[in-house]
Amino acid sequence: MKKKQAFTLIELLVVIAIIAILVALLAPSLAKFMERGRATDDANNLKNMGQAMQQFINDSRGTMFSRDAQEPWPKTLQKNYLKDWKVFRSPFDKVTQARPKRDEDPVPISYGLNDNLFDTFEGKWKAPTSTLIMMAPAVEPSAPGKEVVFMQSATSTNNVSLRPSSAQTGLGTHGNRELINVLFADSHVDTLEWKKYSDVGTERGQEQWKPDYERGG
Repeated sequence: MKKKQAFTLIELLVVIAIIAILVALLAPSLAKFMERGRATDDANNLKNMGQAMQQFINDSRGTMFSRDAQEPWPKTLQKNYLKDWKVFRSPFDKVTQARPKRDEDPVPISYGLNDNLFDTFEGKWKAPTSTLIMMAPAVEPSAPGKEVVFMQSATSTNNVSLRPSSAQTGLGTHGNRELINVLFADSHVDTLEWKKYSDVGTERGQEQWKPDYERGG
């Protein structure tokens, strides 16, 4: 009867070393794959909110959210058009003690409304295909490093809004913090480079951030 041959210690170490090398080689590709998946889910959230927002505008006779309304825009959308709070949280918005997972107020909100859109009338928007309505990262601009950190104040109890600043760099959600998903006034979603998103010094930049801006006017 033949004796069963067992692996020697050296053979086991070789196998472990090979596995470690393969994991190291595959890790970057896996990270990129997971990031693409989160970016897709993030864009889908924006699409759903865009559809809900258009329903709200239609029901409000073309008027956008009022800054002085009794309820902030997240609560209005959730109560009347989007029942699931999950849509309001980006997959890039990690669950932490400061921003816990919740299904009732105050719910962490990952998306910010273009601050210039409050109390505006849809019929007076000059360039709906270029005007930004909502953006993915209600991020904390003072957070160091490459990690996406969302503002603690970005919750369902507030009218979370965003204003661009060309002084801020690399505050996107993916693509090494240089890319960001955005919802436009005509309800389409696209991915912008951060430098284009945060542009406020050109006609194109003015057009995308100010709904009543007219080029050459």
